[in-house]
Amino acid sequence: KIPIIFVTGQDSVEEEEFGLSLGAVDYITKPIHPSIVKARVKTHIILKNQYDLLEKIALRDQLTKLYNRHHFADALSGKVSSSIRHSSSLSLLILDIDHFKSINDTYGHGVGDEVLRDVASILLRNARAEDIAARLGGEEFVIVLDNCNLEDAIKKAEFLRQEIEDYYPVGIDVTASFGVIELSKTDTCVQFLDYADQALYQAKKEGRNRVVAYKR
Repeated sequence: KIPIIFVTGQDSVEEEEFGLSLGAVDYITKPIHPSIVKARVKTHIILKNQYDLLEKIALRDQLTKLYNRHHFADALSGKVSSSIRHSSSLSLLILDIDHFKSINDTYGHGVGDEVLRDVASILLRNARAEDIAARLGGEEFVIVLDNCNLEDAIKKAEFLRQEIEDYYPVGIDVTASFGVIELSKTDTCVQFLDYADQALYQAKKEGRNRVVAYKR
């Protein structure tokens, strides 16, 4: 993802075509004019920054700054394939803010948005670089935990559940329910997410504000 500019004495059309075909963004032949080189470098830095910004907008949820559902689906597929190929553990947490409709109805959607942002910030603060924290939609979030077994995933979920309960976003009582699962080598991506969702449903059924692991 780093822009490469060739500065070279090779000035034939064939050499320039070859350099660009390798992925270079520009090709400058000698003798060079420093002011022209600086201008071209500046242009490519601007283009690179614009590309990075567009990529960030495309991958992130605008409200919470977590990854969006589209990126999550793509990333999960890669994580599942890698976990099965290397026989490494992979776990998934799915969580839902309890009674979120009541929060919106009682305090308004502006406060609801603040709650979503605050919960997302808790998830971001506690996610490792290799984890994927995403907003699935509405008040539902997910974290993919790389190299993490079920026991550790449950501990992580319980820690996050307590963090959310103790935080009091915008000064109101907020809790969340969690479903947890560890990948089986026979799981597809769809099954993996669906099983976690079943565990989340069970957590809600049992009274909310709790962590439930999927039982195989």
